[in-house]
Amino acid sequence: MRKLFLLTAALLGLGWANATTVTWTAADQGYENQEAVTSATVNDYITLTFDAGTNSNAPKYYTTGNALRLYGGNTMTVTCDGTISEVVFTTGSSNTVNAESTVSVGELAIDGSTATWTGDASSFTFTQGGSSGHVRIESLTFTYEESTPVAGLNYKA
Repeated sequence: MRKLFLLTAALLGLGWANATTVTWTAADQGYENQEAVTSATVNDYITLTFDAGTNSNAPKYYTTGNALRLYGGNTMTVTCDGTISEVVFTTGSSNTVNAESTVSVGELAIDGSTATWTGDASSFTFTQGGSSGHVRIESLTFTYEESTPVAGLNYKA
């Protein structure tokens, strides 16, 4: 009976992962017009890193459209202290994620002014396709599960 109690207590102590959703909105970050953006903190679990990649123009925030612009070849790396299952990109209606865009892991589906990344990863890199033009990212909505440390079990029969 003691073994059953300890096993039950250990399993309950691990807890069950609950998906959390959080939205990052470019206009709410306090960026200046034409400010180069290299990183952003979404919350305590998710960070974003931006890079020029193969383009000579680095990612920048513009008040026209209130969005972060990623030019063709620019990258955005999403890192989570946990597991990301979905990211929804909301973009300007005329400056969207293009069909040549890629992700390092998972799948990317593009539907007009939204694009959705799905997968099961703690990190992935999005690359805006093409060598010209840009996407205007107005917001990103993340669905993820927080990393939960597992306490060691100290059990003696």
